[in-house]
Amino acid sequence: MDLGKYRGKRRKNKFIKKTVLALFTVILSAGGIIGLFWIPYFRISAIETSGPGESDAIKTALQPLFDGRIYSVLPQDNFFLFKSPRALQTLNEKELGVAQVSKKFPHTLSVKFFEESPWLLWCFENSCFYVNNKGEIYERAPQFSESPLPRLSISAGPSLKIGNKIADESVISFLHVVMDGFTGLGISQENIELVIKEKEVKFFTRESWYLYTDFTLDPERTFEDFRLLLSEKIKEKRADLEYVDMRFKDKAFYKFK
Repeated sequence: MDLGKYRGKRRKNKFIKKTVLALFTVILSAGGIIGLFWIPYFRISAIETSGPGESDAIKTALQPLFDGRIYSVLPQDNFFLFKSPRALQTLNEKELGVAQVSKKFPHTLSVKFFEESPWLLWCFENSCFYVNNKGEIYERAPQFSESPLPRLSISAGPSLKIGNKIADESVISFLHVVMDGFTGLGISQENIELVIKEKEVKFFTRESWYLYTDFTLDPERTFEDFRLLLSEKIKEKRADLEYVDMRFKDKAFYKFK
């Protein structure tokens, strides 16, 4: 008997047994861990909504996110695996409004819609949307024969959808200052045209003239200069205006019809 070969065979058999046992332990452990994710108690089974959103439409839109599996083995609706940003993205894509989405332990998804006050009406192609005071597009609007809000159009800007802001914070702030200034003078605004690439904006009034300016300028100073121009130069001829051009710092041009 060759004792060396015998001892080698025994070592090989022991190694195989240990390998099989280790592999079995890993598979059993993995199966146990995967099984934990399938426990019904930790799977999202309720959608809690609040605010002006339509509950049934919300649940219908989000349901596909709960169906199916991750990597073919894990449930998509598991509380720990479910990603709230995916739900928020779906609500935006379905144009259901601006919401805050969060998970409530152990199996609830909370969708809270904000009560919004419309500031502008942004229109693109054949669709219009409400814009709130923060400059966020938050809800589809009906087609108005005569808009109750200033109508905003944007040229040469990024593609927008519900949940997006119409422009950078500085541009939104500029619009607020100028629009508030118009309101203070008792001048109603009809349309606003933003040209992002050229950094220009036109404020069209219901008096059939417009203010043309650069939104990178200081808004308070720009409107104060505009106010002085109206009161000191144009005066009672305001109804005959065609436009006021204030795109250049410390300069103003105007034209009558």
